[in-house]
Amino acid sequence: MVEFREMLRGWRYAGTLSFANRVLVGDDDSIWVERPWVTPDDPHRYLVFDRSGRAVAQLELQSKVQLLRSSLETLLVSWSDDDDVPAVQARALRRTSKNQ
Repeated sequence: MVEFREMLRGWRYAGTLSFANRVLVGDDDSIWVERPWVTPDDPHRYLVFDRSGRAVAQLELQSKVQLLRSSLETLLVSWSDDDDVPAVQARALRRTSKNQ
């Protein structure tokens, strides 16, 4: 245990965290900013901007769900079930209020 603690003291950590894990461009030129997550089990959160730069939606996907394609109307996601059988689904995007 002492060796492990000494090893931890020697590790270097980043002083800052990026505001995004990745940035995707939707089929309609919308911008999808994936917020940082810490562990693989954390949900994947996206902030969605229209082509004029206004934030129009927020989206949260379970960690095992992958965003394949997107637009301001629909998104295409995939995941594997407990038996590793892949599935693909089209979902409607619910926008946030225009007052936000």
